[in-house]
This record gives sequence, structure tokens and C-alpha cells, in this order.
Amino acid sequence: MTRPGARPRSTHALAEAIDATGMTRRAFALRAGCSHSAISHLIGGRNGATPELAARIEKTAGVKPGSLFAAAASGQICRCAECAAARK
Repeated sequence: MTRPGARPRSTHALAEAIDATGMTRRAFALRAGCSHSAISHLIGGRNGATPELAARIEKTAGVKPGSLFAAAASGQICRCAECAAARK
């Protein structure tokens, strides 16, 4: 079951932004103030993030606010070929 919250605009972009920091995902999670499993669930599309967590992740990744996460009500989904194939 997926949990509500702000969804990554693209799970791939989220993973790339985290990897671009040069930190391990565990170190990134610690700096962003969440658990490693929370990061894994976000990247896997299983859970959403609270607006506060989304803001902390974007700040930790050094990206523009609102660039990685979409509000749950916006209906935006990842449009990459891999995610589109998974939805079929």
C-alpha cells in the first residue's frame, strides 16, 4: 500500500539528485533528518513525504525548492519511459 504525501516528480531524478551529492543514501538520510528506509521508499515510489521532509530533502540535495516533489493532489506522475512501462 502506498502512503499519501508529496510524491517525487520523478523517482529517477530524486535518486540522481541524492547520488549527485556524493553521499551514501544512509548519510544523505541522516543529514536530511530521516531514515534510510524513508529514502528507499520514496525512491521506490512506495511512500510520499511530508511537505517538511520534502523541503529538507531538496535542501540537502542542493536543488531548487519544489523541483523534486509534487504535492499529492497535483496528480503529477513520472513520465520517463521506465515508469510509464511499469504503469502498463
